Amino acid sequence: MSLSRAAIVDQLKEIVGADRVITDETVLKKNSIDRFRKFPDIHGIYTLPIPAAVVKLGSTEQVSRVLNFMNAHKINGVPRTGASATEGGLETVVENSVVLDGSAMNQIINIDIENMQATA
Repeated sequence: MSLSRAAIVDQLKEIVGADRVITDETVLKKNSIDRFRKFPDIHGIYTLPIPAAVVKLGSTEQVSRVLNFMNAHKINGVPRTGASATEGGLETVVENSVVLDGSAMNQIINIDIENMQATA
């Protein structure tokens, strides 16, 4: 049985703290689409399901704990950092998805050119 929106939000707050879990409807709507959909954003026409929450991740430990929770409950996750995606793929097309906002994790530790990875 899948978790309700309220249960997802409650669990996320327990994992990362209430101050890192955003449930404001305006913010959720803006995070339900990427920047490819400029017309819907400008005119406030949101046709995709809004996420259950936006989680402002602050550490790799938080990322791990949130992903473990989401995996255990089969909750869809949408990664986001700069909110500048324009490819039409970073959207919440599944009900009660969670947007994983990594914008606060902006300290680069290592750049692996060969594997095209950055460790933050």
